Amino acid sequence: SKLSKLLRFASTKSEGKEISLDKYLDRMQESQESIYYMSGESMEVMQKAPALQIFKKKDLEVLMLSDHLDEPCLQKLADYEGKKF
Repeated sequence: SKLSKLLRFASTKSEGKEISLDKYLDRMQESQESIYYMSGESMEVMQKAPALQIFKKKDLEVLMLSDHLDEPCLQKLADYEGKKF
């Protein structure tokens, strides 16, 4: 939808800035079939999560959802440009 193009999220590779889903797709690895995200109460808590380390080791970018409305928003979308969340 047109509104999904306006969404912005922080990610593990955005250096504290919020990026669009289009920017995320541009930086995805060719073999990557899904958009990865993690939700939590704060960036600090999510950065320390053991599950995130697996993605970092594989050099996969992960969207960081710290607002309580972010995750329901992505779940409503289900996919973006053919890539599932």
